[in-house]
Amino acid sequence: MTDIPPGMTPPGAAPPVITTPVSGPVHRDRGGFLMFLGIVEITLGGFFALFGLLSLWAVGVAAKTAAAAPPLQRMAVWVNLAFYVGSVIFLVVMGIGTMRVRRWARVLMLIVSWSFFVTAVFGVGILGALLPGLVERAGAGAATDPAVMRLALWFTLALSGGMMIGLPLFFILAYSGRHVRHTFAVRHPEPAWVDRCPTSVLSLSLLMVLFGLVQIAGSWSGLSILFGVPLEGPAAVVTAMVLGTGWMALGYGLYRLNRSAWLASLGFVTLVHISGLMTYRRMSLLEMTYRLGGGAGDAAAMGWMTPLIERWSGVAMLGIGIGWIVSLLAIRRHFHGGAEVVGGSP
Repeated sequence: MTDIPPGMTPPGAAPPVITTPVSGPVHRDRGGFLMFLGIVEITLGGFFALFGLLSLWAVGVAAKTAAAAPPLQRMAVWVNLAFYVGSVIFLVVMGIGTMRVRRWARVLMLIVSWSFFVTAVFGVGILGALLPGLVERAGAGAATDPAVMRLALWFTLALSGGMMIGLPLFFILAYSGRHVRHTFAVRHPEPAWVDRCPTSVLSLSLLMVLFGLVQIAGSWSGLSILFGVPLEGPAAVVTAMVLGTGWMALGYGLYRLNRSAWLASLGFVTLVHISGLMTYRRMSLLEMTYRLGGGAGDAAAMGWMTPLIERWSGVAMLGIGIGWIVSLLAIRRHFHGGAEVVGGSP
């Protein structure tokens, strides 16, 4: 028998199978961390519940002094109360979903956290631009040193801005980690309702549904303005209900990845913002205030900010409209005339 040199394959024999160990990233289960996140969210819900109770107390006080409280201030109290109630429900549900490691909890928290983060950045920027006027107005006739007043206002802006930006940023980082993503994927492997469409489409869909709910809830004010024409009474209520229903129906259509809904959304959003631009060109902020039931007290409360708001309202409306159109165009590739199921979460 012929000796075979080491490393050589005998004639007619299959070549040896060479295997190399495959090394991949090691994932850790973050169930404990998710339990902590859930507790944090439920605790925040408790704080919002406390603020809601304070708003409810303010509603009671306003009801006893209905003649003295301006209508717009009472409306603002009710809007704040609705915001707090909605926040409590959302945070508690998200906290429970996070502790139970449900895929929808992670996706929804990321969507809402990013929305609040972007909004907070713009809000803090606007407050920073208004701060010099606030300092000048607060320091006029005040016994406090203007330098101390300026420092106090800057400190307040930094503290509130840090919380408004830092809290959603914390949740963004917490839910974006690869170990957290792996834990959700392993513990809840089956697709959830948030996986039916891409996250970008889901974000716009939920935002449109939210706009619709706000529009319907605001119908009780008895005032709607369409293309600069004020509508009051039943006509205003019907208009607000139709617009709100339109927002919600189109949002649901986007969620279903319906191409017709995408085309209708593009036209609907364009018309809505053209209507807003025409309104701000034809009607002043003070006139809108009086039509909403406000009086001299509400107008005086706006004070020096009224010209600034009127000057930039059109620019803001145009910017928001362009943002909507760009966002819809960015998700166009997901609409091909039918619905599809998207596996996996972001």
